[in-house]
Amino acid sequence: MRKAVSRFQLIAAVSGMCAVSLACAADPGEVSKAHITAGTVGYRTIEEAMEKAGLLKYLTPENDQVRSKAGDNTPALIEELGEHYAGTWIEYDEHNSAHQMVAVAADVVHSKTLQDDPTIGVLRVRYSLKEMMAVYERLLYEYMVDSPAPVRVTSASVTYQKNMIAVRVNPGDVDKARVMLTKAGFDMDMFYFQEARAPVALAGPVYREEPSSLDGKR
Repeated sequence: MRKAVSRFQLIAAVSGMCAVSLACAADPGEVSKAHITAGTVGYRTIEEAMEKAGLLKYLTPENDQVRSKAGDNTPALIEELGEHYAGTWIEYDEHNSAHQMVAVAADVVHSKTLQDDPTIGVLRVRYSLKEMMAVYERLLYEYMVDSPAPVRVTSASVTYQKNMIAVRVNPGDVDKARVMLTKAGFDMDMFYFQEARAPVALAGPVYREEPSSLDGKR
């Protein structure tokens, strides 16, 4: 018989299963096993949604400890690794056990947190989070927000596991976007492309008028 799981445990676990997000541009689709909330359409309860998504197997006391520890040690890792820091996240192995990973853009680093906890996996990568965020911000202001560029970037996000930036463009625009960004001098090794339309605005501008009386007189 499966042990009952409280609503609080489920909410905490879903939050913890998301990789420890360290940048506003983080890609939620890449850094989490799933993104399920209390309002997930089609399910009556969070537990039902998680069971259908195959996530209940990750709800163990040991995994809870790993996720909690990752949340606690992230500020120290950011401070200790400094400009070499490139992100941290939670991965699950073939036995459904959670492991914290840290990406580092350097061959040699000095970190008390990593020295004290050998269970944290270290991945050597090419780009630091600082470098990727600088490129993300350039994409944001030059190609996403009211951009006059010939090809629109619909969205972008940093993917820690890939040590790359996901660049999303409208269907059919990938090749044109690649040419455009190459000509602009971007390091194309930092990008991978996805087709995704821009979000649809749910409301237009609000126009202010003087109040009218019921008989139409102002």
